[in-house]
Amino acid sequence: MSENNANNSTGRSKKTIIFGIVGVLVAAMLIYLLINGFPGSSRQGNEDGVQTVTIEIKCDQVTDNMALLTNDDAKSSIPEDGVILAKTEYEIVAGETTVYDVFEKACAENGIETRVSEFGDRNLKYVEAINNLGASDAGRNSLWLYQVNCSIPNYSADQLTLDGGEAILWYFTTDYTMEFST
Repeated sequence: MSENNANNSTGRSKKTIIFGIVGVLVAAMLIYLLINGFPGSSRQGNEDGVQTVTIEIKCDQVTDNMALLTNDDAKSSIPEDGVILAKTEYEIVAGETTVYDVFEKACAENGIETRVSEFGDRNLKYVEAINNLGASDAGRNSLWLYQVNCSIPNYSADQLTLDGGEAILWYFTTDYTMEFST
């Protein structure tokens, strides 16, 4: 009987070792995927932290009702479809590049005129106008806003750093109060 018990305990210890090795391999693989991203995910990047994001700039709320515009210069520079910059991909350094950095680069590379002011003790950036279309040009509540992944952040674009995979949308709203009421 003791020989049977010895064979059973040897068989159990082999199974325990095999399960232990498999467990360690699975844990190592999960840690690797969490750090480097899952295949096909937008968070994959290279060792330098380089990731990609997309940005687009629209003013289609105004194109739907040009009668709201009080700025004649803006009327002539608004595209018929309201798309100032179609969705474009940019490389960023994760954790360092801000929404404003991507915006500034996209506008510079595409010849899009902007008017930006700084305010507050920290010189926060405020985008006053894009493509000659500025705050209050389509009514007292009209201005430029931005979204990241379909959400409006609560702070200036130069304060929000990106991780990679984000979708940035700058858009002109004819009534910002309606943007925050939902």
